[in-house]
Amino acid sequence: MAEEATVRLLKQQSTSSAYVHVVTPPKPPAELMAALSNANVGAVCALLAGGAHSTVVTDVALDQEADGNRNPAQRNPAGLRQKDSQQRTVANHIAKWGAKVGTEWRLFKQPKIEAFVVSLFQAVKAGAESGNHLWTKCAVTFSRADLFHCHLVYDVSGTQPDILFLFHLKEYPSNIEADKSHDAHLIEPDIAEFTSHEDAGYPRRNAVYSLRMNRLWIINYIRRYDEDLCVAVYKEEHPYLPLLTRVSRDANMLSNIYGNPLAVGGDQLGDEFGTINYFPRELAHPIFAVRGH
Repeated sequence: MAEEATVRLLKQQSTSSAYVHVVTPPKPPAELMAALSNANVGAVCALLAGGAHSTVVTDVALDQEADGNRNPAQRNPAGLRQKDSQQRTVANHIAKWGAKVGTEWRLFKQPKIEAFVVSLFQAVKAGAESGNHLWTKCAVTFSRADLFHCHLVYDVSGTQPDILFLFHLKEYPSNIEADKSHDAHLIEPDIAEFTSHEDAGYPRRNAVYSLRMNRLWIINYIRRYDEDLCVAVYKEEHPYLPLLTRVSRDANMLSNIYGNPLAVGGDQLGDEFGTINYFPRELAHPIFAVRGH
């Protein structure tokens, strides 16, 4: 498959280039590396959901903690537009906001694993902001509209299984996700809204970390200026285009004037089995969920 070949190509990238910035994060703890010895993705889920590794936390507890850490004026701000199926405003509920694969939110029991997960989010932010000598600088925030989650993917593209962490930055541009961008700004008014076509960090909104290799790749879907259209379009001959979701590739992605989801998909990397969410402004600990639990 083109996607597996492209995953292998990405994992061979050991130095930074115009297409990708390569970072070596802190060494992962043995408690997390043990997940690589499991025979299949179901066993990995069972391990992470087991009593030795995690404990369940309720939506109510998460929402109460988040509310307690927010300015009272932002606990139920007027003007929120994100609604649930009963038309109740849920945008201010942290438990409803996070990306979730699985039935229950969980907290890591192992302090070393939690500390490593936090360090990964920090490495993604720092790496995307600094880039390399070919990239312009940008700003990334741990916020509801920007970097707050990653997807866990079981990868069998190589000779040994791997666990990949797929981070999505710049999640809600105002020109694409108007309601969520608007609501995020009301809850975090000090975080400015951004657009996909103007934000310098948007083309590098996808980062992939390999647990087995302890290597982080921040992909840059480079913009170039089209003299005929007089707009910025995405570079056509990019080696990592097959990793983008089919929506990102099919919706006239390369010539979209105002932007597009531009998201690498978990299904393009392998078998997505979980998510981790990081809201340091509102929650003391990252939360996660895994399939089947």
